[in-house]
Amino acid sequence: MGNDPRQRNATKLSAYNIFSLPLNQKGQRILLNTRSGKELLVTAMCYEAIMQNMLHVLPQPIFQKLRDAGVIIDEHISELEQIVAENVADIASNDTLYEVIMPSANCQLGCYYCGQKHDKHSLSAAVMTAILDRIHTKLSSGKYKSLFISWFGGEPLMALQQIRTMTFFLKTLAEKHQVPYASKMVSNGLSLKANIFRELATELSVKNVEVTLDGLAEHHDAHRYTKEGYNSFDLIMKNLVDITSMPDFKALGCTISLRSNIDQKNFDGFVPLLKTLREYGFQDKVTQVYPIRVYAWGNDAHTNSASKEAHAQEELQWFSEIFQHDFMINLVPKRRKTVCLTVNKDSDVYDAYGNIHNCTETPYVPVYEGSDYSIGNVLNPDTLAPKNKITHWNDTVLEKKYWCATCKMLPVCGGACPKSWEEGMPACPSFKFNMPERLLMKYVMDYRDIFTADTRQELQSFHSDKPWLAALLSPVHPS
Repeated sequence: MGNDPRQRNATKLSAYNIFSLPLNQKGQRILLNTRSGKELLVTAMCYEAIMQNMLHVLPQPIFQKLRDAGVIIDEHISELEQIVAENVADIASNDTLYEVIMPSANCQLGCYYCGQKHDKHSLSAAVMTAILDRIHTKLSSGKYKSLFISWFGGEPLMALQQIRTMTFFLKTLAEKHQVPYASKMVSNGLSLKANIFRELATELSVKNVEVTLDGLAEHHDAHRYTKEGYNSFDLIMKNLVDITSMPDFKALGCTISLRSNIDQKNFDGFVPLLKTLREYGFQDKVTQVYPIRVYAWGNDAHTNSASKEAHAQEELQWFSEIFQHDFMINLVPKRRKTVCLTVNKDSDVYDAYGNIHNCTETPYVPVYEGSDYSIGNVLNPDTLAPKNKITHWNDTVLEKKYWCATCKMLPVCGGACPKSWEEGMPACPSFKFNMPERLLMKYVMDYRDIFTADTRQELQSFHSDKPWLAALLSPVHPS
């Protein structure tokens, strides 16, 4: 295919091609097709031919290579329709029953950006039984080959006894249906003592715990304080040090990931946190440390954040620091066919009162009380309503209601957050605003160990306006 001009005329460029910034004075670039996930190193001539849509000037081997990577496609193909069809098929073929259980409506912290209203309430025996019955019914369909639970909150460890009870019966259900069981947890870390972590990892089959640190004490404690106004950083950090210092920590098989919620109050606190974590040797003990922009959670917390474009530029420096401090980093997102649990008709979020939601962002948040994000209560199964419109998110994309339908990032983003779009707040992720820089950064990270001194100098000179790149090219490890 490709020698016959008529065949070339029957092709077109994919709508999902993205180029890196130029790598050097020769004008070479990395070309990513977000739908196929393929990356190619292309010349300046190839770049210009693609940008000018002059495919006829491309030599046959290059033309075929671009076709194989999905950069060039058949003229009749509707990529949007195919992407949505692939997404729908992936959801339909899913064989893991994924459920979110919020065992407590309470939390020790009073983080300013949290939209939840907390109460001293945990799962009752009746609600636990009803949730288990609902999960049993789903497993009885024979569709699922595994059961996975996410413990969320409030703070889930404030209902540890309920987690113990639920886990016993969830494991019993999984055994009855001959499927494996596993879980994960999102925790603020205050109650995550070493002995509790060991129990989570061994007896309660928790495979990952995500903990939030919004910088060192100076920044974290201004973000994440207790409801009584006390600091939380030192307690959380001690717990993490105690856990990761256990001789058999890695053998327990439960990983820890760390998240930093970033706004204009603490944007300069992420790098000092990385340095301290590395001093404790966390680069060999946690799966990742990653920053995210503070967003609206049924409130106006996002107004304290930098714009998405400004955050994306700052993020590049953070990524450079993450890499230099030997933490894992994923710069180029993979194909995302299931945007979130809301599009899976069998995945539910159960709060501590037994209310069933189709989004983790709505429980305990006052502005969503009485909204159709809750389909009813598990104690009244005969009165449950159908899931709301965001469950049919892929239909919305296909209808081109939002600009997702024309965005190059759709294959790797999926729309990010259907609820945010419905609320008039586009959910575009940061990589939409810095993917050309990310591709350049990934190239440098992948090959910097084999760069010659001249190559390093050329890159640094060519991109002198990018301090994050200069730091990456330095062979000296940061102090």
